[in-house]
Amino acid sequence: MEENIKQAIITFLKSTDAHPTASKIFLTLEKNIGPIDKKIFLETLNSLEKEKEITSIASINKIKHYDIKHYHHYHFICSDCGNIQDLYLEPGAINMLTNYAQHLINSFGKIEKINLSFQGICHNCRKK
Repeated sequence: MEENIKQAIITFLKSTDAHPTASKIFLTLEKNIGPIDKKIFLETLNSLEKEKEITSIASINKIKHYDIKHYHHYHFICSDCGNIQDLYLEPGAINMLTNYAQHLINSFGKIEKINLSFQGICHNCRKK
């Protein structure tokens, strides 16, 4: 059963660009494959994240949203509604930022991974 849940989570995340919450994933899976033990679902979700098969993004309300894309991209998070959109930046821009940051932290660390997000107000919220 746990393997079925794992595969269902992966399949669902591959089918969406919406960055769903655990609750949204759970409800969708229950609708598609039937009743699921919530504890097993959450353990499986956490395991997938720990194994780096999926990633999470914390929204403004500190609720995790999940993503399966493994190629380099970043996120724009609306500070009003919490909507998350993918943001693609040229590698040169990221390399320049990384090199500058590494220069600043040389005395105490080495950058191994970048977790970059941008926050602002999305167009839908600006129209309100």
